[in-house]
Amino acid sequence: MDNKNINYSDYKYDFESKIVMNEQDYLDFNNVSYKRLAIIFIIEFIITGFITTRILILKSFNYYFQSETTDDMQLYLILSAVIVLLMGVIYFKTQRNIKNSYKRTLFTTGEKYITHTTYFGEKIITVTKNISREFDYSSITGVYETEKYILLKLQFNLFLIIGKDIKSNINNVDFISYIFSKSPNIKKKVVINVTNQKKVAFVFMCLTIALFLINLIIAVL
Repeated sequence: MDNKNINYSDYKYDFESKIVMNEQDYLDFNNVSYKRLAIIFIIEFIITGFITTRILILKSFNYYFQSETTDDMQLYLILSAVIVLLMGVIYFKTQRNIKNSYKRTLFTTGEKYITHTTYFGEKIITVTKNISREFDYSSITGVYETEKYILLKLQFNLFLIIGKDIKSNINNVDFISYIFSKSPNIKKKVVINVTNQKKVAFVFMCLTIALFLINLIIAVL
């Protein structure tokens, strides 16, 4: 569908959202990319905490029983070092990929900002420059929220970005309730807030690094 051939001002829609995204806005939207990362980092922090406990036990065993378990302690140190290294690589690679994605999008569209308009009526229609796409409500599987945007999750881990200043043509119906009522494949009718997922991932990465340093200090004492 080509929006040059369609007058969208005459399109009958219930809601309309217009987006103009700079790089900072794009980073805000991509907080959703850190959701899974934050969960993984929390798990790795717990694993590193378990390693710290094991090292303390080994150190106490060596002290009280005058025994040597150096090999086991080295193994735990190596494991915690690998966890920290992987967390750093994954975190900074994700950050770099998001920034490169923004630059590629601007290069592809030839625009200064990422802009698009989304209409919600019988179907969902998104218009970007001179390209438009249609989506069925059945393709929506979840609803997320950042500080500035509402994110409609589609199949294949794609998202429709919706601004919170949504224009409505219907009375007494809020946008979220509207989406939930028209989207049969949303299993949990809740909005998942992912505003601080990048911060959560960063905090647990730092905490894991701190645990690794504690492990190192305990091992060499």
